[in-house]
Amino acid sequence: MTIGPDELNRIMEWARRQHLAKQRSLPGGSLLDEEDEPAAEQNDAPFEDDPEADVPASEQPRSNGHHQQQSSASDEQSGKEPTKIFWHGGVDYRESRPQLVQDVIPEIGHGLISGQWGLFKTFCAFDLAHSCMSGEPFLGYEVVRRGGVLFIAIEGTYEVPIRLQGVIEDRGKMTGPAPFAWICPPLIAKNAAGEICKIAEAIAKGLEQRFGVPLVLIIIDTVIAGSGYSKAGEENDAAAGQAIMNTLRAVAQRMRCFVFGVDHFGKAIETGTRGTSAKEGSADVVLAMLGDKAVSGEVTNTRLSLRKRRGGPNGEEHPFRIRVKPMDVDAFGKPMSTLVLDWSAAKSRNLLPPRNTGQSRCGCCAGCS
Repeated sequence: MTIGPDELNRIMEWARRQHLAKQRSLPGGSLLDEEDEPAAEQNDAPFEDDPEADVPASEQPRSNGHHQQQSSASDEQSGKEPTKIFWHGGVDYRESRPQLVQDVIPEIGHGLISGQWGLFKTFCAFDLAHSCMSGEPFLGYEVVRRGGVLFIAIEGTYEVPIRLQGVIEDRGKMTGPAPFAWICPPLIAKNAAGEICKIAEAIAKGLEQRFGVPLVLIIIDTVIAGSGYSKAGEENDAAAGQAIMNTLRAVAQRMRCFVFGVDHFGKAIETGTRGTSAKEGSADVVLAMLGDKAVSGEVTNTRLSLRKRRGGPNGEEHPFRIRVKPMDVDAFGKPMSTLVLDWSAAKSRNLLPPRNTGQSRCGCCAGCS
């Protein structure tokens, strides 16, 4: 039996829907979007002799050439965007990968800032936020898209003002109010992505009006606090983990920015982010905060690892030290302080790779510059 282009496209779409239906069969939760509720049972049997055997008549291709228009109309009625098809030569690769931080963080995407407790994950998030707002390089990499930041503080909300002010004063690159907003909502609604986007859209409008900059970064601290797990074992469930990452992705796509979730490592450090591996598998970027922890809680050999990125080699480490930053006195006249990350131990890198040297920016080979 010969299968034409229309039938082949329909079969591929059917397979995609089956895959999504399996991913959506999971319990609800805060960062588990309502769109990820259990789907109705579907026939998982593959096509055999007749590819139209299990396809409703309304979804079968028409011979009059209007199948594509019918699918688009159906997608519009269901609220789904029609599938976009790209052809080689139709997209300029030089414009196809816009960056937030060159070669590290794409302009639009989702990722994780992970590590054991007490390894300064949130401080790293504030450091990244400062770079995005000020335009200062992050880890020596150029900030390409400068703008505002939304920080969703589900944990440690009382630490946000002093930590933000600490990094701003320590770097000395910004004066006056910063394009930074934070909220501390309990993410308990079923439609988590919609809830976050509703808030983010108002923040984005305020950033444009007050500072003339776009919203470029959203940070959720932490993923575990916003996940709303209610049953034992949910944290290790691949479908639940994927649903959380799907929520971050949905927010990033709708807001046209990058979304980072702050997350914890599991008991076995070598396995990375806590829970299912589906979380890191889905992420565009994983920044891992590493260090040697003593039983007392003291941390040495601190470093940030580019554990995963799509624009360069993985595993690149940037050592840092923790420094106490004295602040002003509190309302009772008592001196205050916070911590900041000191990257002076990290090797700075050129913003552009050298030409005709046979060596890439990372120095590992000539072919990944």
